[in-house]
This record gives sequence, structure tokens and C-alpha cells, in this order.
Amino acid sequence: MGGAPQTSVSQNPDRALPGGLADITVPKSSISGPAGEVIPYGALAIKETDGKIMLPDAAADITNVAVQKGIAVRRHHFETKSGSVDQYDINESVELLVVGSIWAKLKADMALENPVEVRFQNGDEGDFTGTSTGDTATLAGAIVREAGTAAGDAIAKLDIKLP
Repeated sequence: MGGAPQTSVSQNPDRALPGGLADITVPKSSISGPAGEVIPYGALAIKETDGKIMLPDAAADITNVAVQKGIAVRRHHFETKSGSVDQYDINESVELLVVGSIWAKLKADMALENPVEVRFQNGDEGDFTGTSTGDTATLAGAIVREAGTAAGDAIAKLDIKLP
């Protein structure tokens, strides 16, 4: 039986990978469903009325409070059917964090004072940015807690409480 017992736990783990939970002390809530398409870890996704998890393809998917949405949580316990470790494949069960703290996938730089913008077209659906453009919409209920750059590790820490 040797060894000393663990006497402490880090509440704020170091920077992680997209979709990694960022603070284990923050209460969390999530929704789930089967992936209707490939869903990258750390991307915003929505739950369609048929229960399938999809990437947003319109501004209303991001801004409409009636649309269930969350950020895809990274799984550490197994690889996907395709062997990829950075996404959920079609028909795999997806966990979307709705309330909590998570490392989000960036397409462009985000600073602490930026609004949280989400892309909904041009092949970057569900990726986050701090800049409003014609293919982004503001995600209410999200706060940037740690800035990130697309040229660096391409993640930012977000606290979310989505409707």
C-alpha cells in the first residue's frame, strides 16, 4: 500500500485542449444526443427538434433562446469510430456543456473584453471568435475568462450559462 494520500486537487487546471472542462468546482449541466454530423470538440452545437446534435447553420441557431445549445465536451476515455480524438463522429452520443467552464475552439483571437461570437457558415460552423462578421452571431450567456489566439493553441476559456 505505499505512497502518500492525495491531499489537494487543482481547481483550475492548466490550459487544455478544445472541449476540456476548465474548472471542476463550477457547477455544470449538460445535454446530449446523437451526432447528426461530425462535431468537433470545443465547438458550439445545437440540439435539433429530432434530438440530433448539429453545428449551427444560421444566426438564429445561436441567438434564439428556444434553441437548445452547448459546447461539445472532449471525451478522454475512448477514440471515435474514425480513430480521431478531436471530434464526435456521426451517430456517436455527444455531450454538450450548457452550464460550466470549458476550453472553446477558436477560429480567431478572443480577448477578455470581446463579446463571444460564433461562426455559422463557411466551413467554420461552431467555432468561436471575438470579432463580429457577417458569418457570426453573438452567444448570450458566455463570458471569456481567459483570452486565446488562433495562432497559438487556438483555445479560450469560457464560462457559460446558456438558456
